[in-house]
Amino acid sequence: MSHGVEQITVPYIDMMAFSTLANGPTGEQVIQKLATVCASYGGIYIRNALFNILTSYIYTRGSIVTLLTSGVNPECYVNRKSLCVPIPLANALLLVSSTNCKAVLIKIEADSSSDMKSISGKQSWIEYRTLLHMLSMCGHRLQLHVMDYLHSNHASTYIWIHEYLRNPRPLSHLCRQVIRTQLKPNIIAATKQLYVLPETLRKFLLLQV
Repeated sequence: MSHGVEQITVPYIDMMAFSTLANGPTGEQVIQKLATVCASYGGIYIRNALFNILTSYIYTRGSIVTLLTSGVNPECYVNRKSLCVPIPLANALLLVSSTNCKAVLIKIEADSSSDMKSISGKQSWIEYRTLLHMLSMCGHRLQLHVMDYLHSNHASTYIWIHEYLRNPRPLSHLCRQVIRTQLKPNIIAATKQLYVLPETLRKFLLLQV
């Protein structure tokens, strides 16, 4: 596979991802192999294209981490075509960790909040709440219909976000925001290169603590 990676086309990647991942978790290893090969041998165009395609599918978190670590620019997500189904929340969380780009944050919120009815079950709500918290900590102001949904269905989360954005933020959070902005375009790749960075601080910069 590595010998012909430069000849791989975007339609081929899209077709392969769709046909493989349609079978569920069994296709995850195949896609992970493709992501690893592209990360090692593929040009930035192919890596960005694969990244944008995989963000639409479940069972692709590991592959997306591989591509982000290889230096994919998460800002290319703004060119992703809007789909009828929301972006998987696990993938949305990764994207917010990796970038502070306002355009990407706006699109992530729109793509993850397009169908509120799909956010059902305890685990889905926990992931969605975490995503909204992370977006807020990036300084992103949520759309009115999202805040209305929270006000009607999840008052405690609505109050937390409203208070967090209304009041002066902790100094540590302001410092994190400045550092994340300087580590653009790919915060995950940038923190991997800072070998002396303590793991706790790395997770803090990635909004994981």
